[in-house]
Amino acid sequence: MGLVKKITDFFYPRDFKGDPYGWLTNQLSHTFGSLLACLFIPWWIVGLFWVIWEIRHLIKTANWKDFYEDLYFELSGLAFWYFLILDQTYLIYYTALYCTIVVLLLSKKL
Repeated sequence: MGLVKKITDFFYPRDFKGDPYGWLTNQLSHTFGSLLACLFIPWWIVGLFWVIWEIRHLIKTANWKDFYEDLYFELSGLAFWYFLILDQTYLIYYTALYCTIVVLLLSKKL
């Protein structure tokens, strides 16, 4: 398998049906990837990139569930950036909400 094929397969959109561990690591990587990107790139450019990226995947696969899940977790990285850097007042509440949503979505995967 060529390098280009491996890369395109790696970035091909999927919803990890029947693979809760794969789903969890995928979604956490979306969140922390966005958070990390905000260290180097303005938050609004990161958000715009993810919206365009997910619309492209939605057009390719017509998988609305994957679209909403991925976009939620990617934009959650922006929310964590906001709460960590600009306003720590609600960080604990957002963290609790984020963890609750992860557990609820993960329970549907099991």
